Amino acid sequence: MYNYLMLLAGMGSSVYFKFGGTFGFSEIGIFVYSIFNFIYIRKLSKEYCTLIILAIAWLSGIFIADLMNQVKLEDTLKLTGSVFLIIINIYGIFQILKASPKSAYYFVMGNGISNVLQFYYLPPPLMAEDYASNFNDNIDVKLTWVAITHFLPCISIAAILWYKSKKKMALILILLAGMGVLYLGSRAYFLIALCSVFLLFVSLKTNRLKDNSRRKLLILMGVSFGLLISGLSYKYLALSGYLGELAQNKYIWQSEAESVGIISGRIDFIEAIYAILLNPIVGYGSYASNNGGMVQELYNMLGISSIEPRDGMPNHSHILGAWVYSGVLSVPFWIYIIIIIIRALWKAIDSEYAGFYIPYSLLVLWNIFFSPMGYRGELVFIVATAMIIVYVNKEKPKAIYNMG
Repeated sequence: MYNYLMLLAGMGSSVYFKFGGTFGFSEIGIFVYSIFNFIYIRKLSKEYCTLIILAIAWLSGIFIADLMNQVKLEDTLKLTGSVFLIIINIYGIFQILKASPKSAYYFVMGNGISNVLQFYYLPPPLMAEDYASNFNDNIDVKLTWVAITHFLPCISIAAILWYKSKKKMALILILLAGMGVLYLGSRAYFLIALCSVFLLFVSLKTNRLKDNSRRKLLILMGVSFGLLISGLSYKYLALSGYLGELAQNKYIWQSEAESVGIISGRIDFIEAIYAILLNPIVGYGSYASNNGGMVQELYNMLGISSIEPRDGMPNHSHILGAWVYSGVLSVPFWIYIIIIIIRALWKAIDSEYAGFYIPYSLLVLWNIFFSPMGYRGELVFIVATAMIIVYVNKEKPKAIYNMG
């Protein structure tokens, strides 16, 4: 039953409707399941209890920030609802995956089917207006959506190969998937794929070392090297025009601020940090839309002249966006999830499940730092987070690859 429930959740993940706001069909379904499950079972893990406490702190931050910034009640309810959906749906998915860990694979299959159908028959959900309006006319935008559609199923197939001890084939498939999505315009998935390959390769080559401290150092160096190579590779390919004019222009736009060094490719990330430095405690209120010339001030400091400063507040990150909107009380929730992910990554390194948990852990980390909440893939983020919490809780998790 759990497998088919997650299959349906994945297939409905691209269906949205508007009722005072935008809601996902699967998100609402899982929300209802979560409520009934809690009423009858009422079992909570230590990690989830901690998340609830930290979510309450986040909600407190929302109310304080909105009260002090005189935010409209509608915006307060929208952000509060998003927090409730995330925390309650993590609980529901956690209970499903705890009972049947292999149902995660069914979700990935359903999500892949949903994205394929969406690509041909539905407009993209929750996209920025300029992205959505260009979807039907811009082949580069369509190709980027193809990349998003096929990447997760490819990673799941590679995970099965890794579990079946076909580790070289798994690494090759992840690398090819990363190169494919890079060519199709998705830098994020390329970086996730390449870092996964480096981490899996280093863990494979160091698993016979008895000196655990030395192994940790080598793995850390491997991940650092992977990040460096990933960034330099993308920069070269984008600036050389190998990835197309859209990717070239996008990188030039994002990299205007050369003075900020390694993160110069994410100008929106820098904007969020600057906004936080100016108001680190309270925040600017839910969905704050006017930065009061703050971005222009930052661009003047950095000597940026070719980018038109935005009017809205920077929010292109789960953790930084929450901090900008709701102040410092929102941060512990995301820090705790990051800690859980790091625990899962370290636990997965010596496991036959590494091919599954390492890429998905990196996907969640990317979303936390570089993707705005509610933009796309929110349900994938929730499922991956719940899956990681289940994995951390289990000493010997059941195989998710046995489809029998």
